[in-house]
Amino acid sequence: MKELYYNTEFGKVYLTSFDFSKDETIIWLHGWGSNGSTFYQLVNKIKEYNHLIIDFLGFGKSDEPHKELNLDDYVIVLHNIITDYNLQNVVLIGHSFGGRVAIRYSSLYNVNKTFLVSAKAFKNRSIKKKLKILKYKIKKRVLYFIDKEKYQSLIKNSGSIDYKNASCIMKGILKNVVNYDLTSDLRKIKNEVIICASVNDLEVKYQESLKIYRLLTNSKIYPFYRSNHFLYFEEKDKFLKVLLKELN
Repeated sequence: MKELYYNTEFGKVYLTSFDFSKDETIIWLHGWGSNGSTFYQLVNKIKEYNHLIIDFLGFGKSDEPHKELNLDDYVIVLHNIITDYNLQNVVLIGHSFGGRVAIRYSSLYNVNKTFLVSAKAFKNRSIKKKLKILKYKIKKRVLYFIDKEKYQSLIKNSGSIDYKNASCIMKGILKNVVNYDLTSDLRKIKNEVIICASVNDLEVKYQESLKIYRLLTNSKIYPFYRSNHFLYFEEKDKFLKVLLKELN
């Protein structure tokens, strides 16, 4: 295992490389709030490939960026890494947020294959959700003028767990990312895409994974039944079987 840092205009990116002297490279892209170390236990089971694990900017051992990045910024960093290290025959495996990056990248550049694991791709909000957001915005605006203390408390305690735990910059990045709809990108992907999704996922509904599957021109979907959002960890053996089957 080799550890190195890759310099970008936004900060240093921590990379972990497992070199098995092969011609093909799997690049592992983690989810929001996680880091690349969660993939280590899988890598050593797949020695037919080289592996590169990336800690996205703002996570793990990588720097927090000095500005609010958007999805394309993460895609550009990934492309620069692939280009500068002259990586050939690339396979992308993206979990959750990493799946967003993998979808966008695969729509723009050539890759051998893309694996989407519990990936979210759409900016789809129900009427109930839209009304809740509208109510929040109105309440926030009113409190801003009449009670600054309650206003600050509302800001602090609103949003998802990921949002609450994020720094100011990472909050901005999270908003940029979740507000990007990848519908048109999915239609542009030409390479084969393998979707792994849990029917019990509370973060990404299985219906969303089915929608991703139907928008792609060349895809397969594997349902998982005994896991939640982190199926590659909670059902590791089954996930490895799918990987080994589809990689060969």
